[in-house]
Amino acid sequence: MTHAAKGRTLHAFVAAGRVPGRQTRRQQYIGQFILDPHLPYERMPALDMKQAVRTVIVFRLLPVAAVPESIMQTVGVSGVMQGMRSVQVPVELNSTHFYETSGIEARTAVRRESQLVEEFVASQTGHEFSRWAIRIPKESLLLTDAYDNTDRVLYEAKALAGRSDVRMAVGQLYDYRRHVDVAGLRCAVLLPARPRADLRDLIEGAGLGLAFRDDDHFEVQQAARPS
Repeated sequence: MTHAAKGRTLHAFVAAGRVPGRQTRRQQYIGQFILDPHLPYERMPALDMKQAVRTVIVFRLLPVAAVPESIMQTVGVSGVMQGMRSVQVPVELNSTHFYETSGIEARTAVRRESQLVEEFVASQTGHEFSRWAIRIPKESLLLTDAYDNTDRVLYEAKALAGRSDVRMAVGQLYDYRRHVDVAGLRCAVLLPARPRADLRDLIEGAGLGLAFRDDDHFEVQQAARPS
């Protein structure tokens, strides 16, 4: 229940027969999951080894990546969410585990973005933050960087304030906001430094806000609410 707050991830396995000639059970990897934040678990009846009825706790897990049909049949689970759905998850959920990164430079960028988000969230006194986990059929889970529940603003963070980083952030926000059903939602780019004038014009022209670190504090310039 507290794995996200502790920066840990959930990985599920299922028993899949035994090692030939031995009593050792084989384990088949299913994938990485998060707890459904709306209904983390249910209490259900079940039979124990003596066929007595017991009440058990069944955790509701949402897959980070699509679960192959072959594994679904092996596990015998039909309730795993495979369709479109967006849910709010704790802001502490470690985003490093949700991206395929190649090389030290890419992993370093993800860590810097996570640190930037942590510092920004800590600086916004009185605001409540979460993230959005966006489930798209047959694709890996999309995890936004930070969502300000208080002001209804979705932030996308980048480790650098260069042109390619800003353009990527703009594209990601346009993609995310299609799936986040919040009335009056605003989106903003979060950067470690003030970007150049032309990039500020790009962000403003895209109808997005801008937040950036300025010495020991953050400057926040919000976009207008959509009509």
